[in-house]
Order: sequence, then C-alpha cells, then structure tokens
Amino acid sequence: MRIFVTSVILLFLTATPAWCQQSGSQPKKLTWDEQLDQIMPPMTEAIELDGLQEAAIRQILLNQFRQSNMLSKEVDFDNDRKREESMAVFEKTDEEIKKLLRPNQIELYDQYKKDLRKGKKPKKKKKS
Repeated sequence: MRIFVTSVILLFLTATPAWCQQSGSQPKKLTWDEQLDQIMPPMTEAIELDGLQEAAIRQILLNQFRQSNMLSKEVDFDNDRKREESMAVFEKTDEEIKKLLRPNQIELYDQYKKDLRKGKKPKKKKKS
C-alpha cells in the first residue's frame, strides 16, 4: 500500500515541475493552472482521454492541489499526520480519476504512472 501511495505522490511531483526560469535569474513558482497545463497534454495523449474526461481530471487534480496546499499549512498536524492525510488525498484522487476511465484506459493510466515513477517520458504516438 505504501508503495502505491508513494508512487502516486511521485507521479504528481515528477509530473509537475514547481519552478521555471523567468527572465533574469529569479526562479518563478508555477501556478496550479500552469502546472496543469504541463501535466494534462502528455496525460491526455498517454491515456487517450476525450475532452470531457480531460476537463474532469483537470478539476480533480486542481482539487488535489488545493487540499495538499491546505494540509501543508496545517499547523495542528505533525509531519506523520500530514503524510497520512496527504496519502489519503492522493488515494482519493486516484480513485476519482479511475472512475472516469474506461477499462482499457485504466490499464493505460496504470502504465502511465509506472512510467513516471521510472522517470520515463510518455511515449508519443506516431502519426500516420
């Protein structure tokens, strides 16, 4: 179970670079929408999402970002409690995403997550 949760966490951490270079040497933190703009195209292609699925998953991920942000600022929780709560958020996100997918897409989604864990970039389909 921990491996699964860790992999989901890694999925979103590796898929969402938190910093990009701005003109000059000051790094700029990406907004949640900018992060989603980077996450969604390769995910959409890898999992073969239609427009409705893409929009719904984008909203699910945005909610996950909000919940994770609130957890990180929670002063009443110790680190173990924050980690447990974060794992619960990631598990819920994964379940919500899978509910939107067709059976063949669930397999593609699982493979997409495995590839991200291994540091592989999603394969681009050849155009015919």
